[in-house]
Amino acid sequence: MNPLYALCLRSVNSVFFAPQPDFGKGLTDAPPTCQAYKNGVHLRLKGNLPYLYPTGSDMVRLLFLLTVCLASLAAGCRQSGQTDTASGVVITLADSPTTRHVVGPGALTIRLATADGAPIADATVELRGDMAHAGMTPSLGTATAAATPGDYDATIEWTMAGDWIVTVTATLPDGGVATEEFTLRVAVD
Repeated sequence: MNPLYALCLRSVNSVFFAPQPDFGKGLTDAPPTCQAYKNGVHLRLKGNLPYLYPTGSDMVRLLFLLTVCLASLAAGCRQSGQTDTASGVVITLADSPTTRHVVGPGALTIRLATADGAPIADATVELRGDMAHAGMTPSLGTATAAATPGDYDATIEWTMAGDWIVTVTATLPDGGVATEEFTLRVAVD
């Protein structure tokens, strides 16, 4: 039998005791009054610890915390290969689709351009290569300006075969910073 408890109202906080299933042992005591518990409702089943039902203000806090967490997660999401819209810079990897990367020192060409395609010269370009799985030491590299305006040549050490995530960070002449991530597969020669 499912006992129906009481409806308890107290200022802003209101709690409704819904019908509870019979767990075979029943309840050890009747629900307390609102006077006894201002921050929640205390219910005890035989052999179980008491359960404190959240009240109105507790639910508001919980919903606020959940909203902040979800907003933080959404703010950190960005697809690989997207343009950094904050600075209007497009960073591309100038390798051809058939370029084969092998374990050892590897050469990469990074191309920096504005959103309308104009090359960006005099930038400082740094690379960080991380294996797709955790636990590996990153490979770091610095690119130098190539003969073609907006192109930067970099050398990076591929220490292991597998999938690598290369993060390119470009510090622009005006002080702005643009970053982009690329996924590369490195093979054993």
